[in-house]
Amino acid sequence: MFSASKPDPKDPHQLDGKVRIEILSGRKLTDKAYIGTQSPYLVLKVGPHRMVTKVHNHGGLEPKWNQAFEFNVKGTENQVMAIEVRAKETFNDTTIGKRQVRLYDFWKKCPPKGGWWRIHSKQYIHKIRGEIYFRCRVNGKTYQQQNARRASAQIVSAPAAPPPPSVPKPKMIWEVALPEGVTVRTEPSLTGTKVSYDGKKCIVLPQGTLLDSSLIHKSYSKLKNGKFLATYWIRHGLGWSCCK
Repeated sequence: MFSASKPDPKDPHQLDGKVRIEILSGRKLTDKAYIGTQSPYLVLKVGPHRMVTKVHNHGGLEPKWNQAFEFNVKGTENQVMAIEVRAKETFNDTTIGKRQVRLYDFWKKCPPKGGWWRIHSKQYIHKIRGEIYFRCRVNGKTYQQQNARRASAQIVSAPAAPPPPSVPKPKMIWEVALPEGVTVRTEPSLTGTKVSYDGKKCIVLPQGTLLDSSLIHKSYSKLKNGKFLATYWIRHGLGWSCCK
């Protein structure tokens, strides 16, 4: 399943430092007991390290161990982890299930709060024999914590882009045709100069122009680009003003 070649210490998937593995519990284990309730325990092997949990007497299909093991690894060591769950017997212990996984992959795939790992039969990987709940940290950190720090260290804050230059808003004007007798103020104020319109020629009105007349409610406007639009005139306290 795994290569037997000598590990490369430059391989980024080779861990270096202190590993902490917590073995909490099992579920859905295959029952190997012929009489009574089985008493499971778990064996971990990583390179030269071998760790064994306590036996949960009569733990049955859902044993509880709640044990933690710590050991040091080097990049030059074989880092394939062998997991084996066994049932304690009077004479010869029985294997319930097992699996192998690379230590780096085990650390990477373990959620921060722990997760379930399947074990399978000795002969057939597709025959599931139960699940074991593990937690794993390397040098005091989960994989997510370690890589979140690396990602944040690689982020270089870019200088803020200068604000775009301000563009003065063009003042809208209308060229309109008004009926004869309409008085127009050239400024949007009651003190503005009055101009009486004779109805024979068009006049250019800036936005906000006031009209002293109740005859106009709507007129057609011609913009400087040659397009026409309808302009509405609204009465207020100062008179009339034009708007779209």
